[in-house]
Amino acid sequence: RQDDDINRLFFYSLSSARVHSIQLPVTSDEKIIGSFDGWLVLENIFCWTMSILNPLTGVHIHLPMLPRYLWKNKNCQSLWRMATSSNSSKSYNNCIIIVIPIQFSPLLSIRFGEDDNWTKLDDKSIYTDVIYFKERFYVLDRYARVSIFDSYLKKVIVIGPQGDLRHGPNCFAELSGELVVFTSKYIRSSINIFQYHLNKIDIS
Repeated sequence: RQDDDINRLFFYSLSSARVHSIQLPVTSDEKIIGSFDGWLVLENIFCWTMSILNPLTGVHIHLPMLPRYLWKNKNCQSLWRMATSSNSSKSYNNCIIIVIPIQFSPLLSIRFGEDDNWTKLDDKSIYTDVIYFKERFYVLDRYARVSIFDSYLKKVIVIGPQGDLRHGPNCFAELSGELVVFTSKYIRSSINIFQYHLNKIDIS
C-alpha cells in the first residue's frame, strides 16, 4: 500500500514474513494507478499524462499520451497490461515498452531514444497479456495463442493455442525459470467458482 502523507510504499515479503517500506521519490501531482513487473504506473491528476517509476532504482520514465480513442474515458488514460525490456537500468535509452492500453485493444510500442510517440504494433487479435522474458516479448491473446516479438519488434513465431479455447481470461507467469500460461474457466454450480489451469509453453 502507499501512504500519501509520507510518500512511502509498504509491501509484505513472503520470504521474510515481514512488512517493509520504501521511500518513494517525490512525484509532484501524480498518483499510483497500477503496477507491472516492478514498475509503478503514475498518472498526473491535472493534465492526465502517465509515467512509470521504478521504486528501487528511482528511474522515472514519462510516457507519451495514448491515442485519444483508447482513453478509458474522456479525462483518463489507462493501461491494461505493460511489459518493458528494462526493469532496473539506470538509463532507459533504447528501452522498449509494449502496452495493451485497455482490454481488447491493439498492441502499442515505443522505443525510447528513437520514437516520440506510440506505434501500433499489432491489431490482428484481441490480446490479454504481455511479458518480457529471456530478451523477447511474449504476447497472449484471448484464444491462448502466444506471439513472440524479437528485439526489433518483429513477430517471429506464433504458438498455440495453449489449452482449451473455452477457457476464460489468460495470463502469463514465470515459474521456476519457465514461462507458463494460466487459464481460468468459470464453473457454474451451486457455489459458482473459477477453476484455474496451468499450461507450460512449449517453444521447441
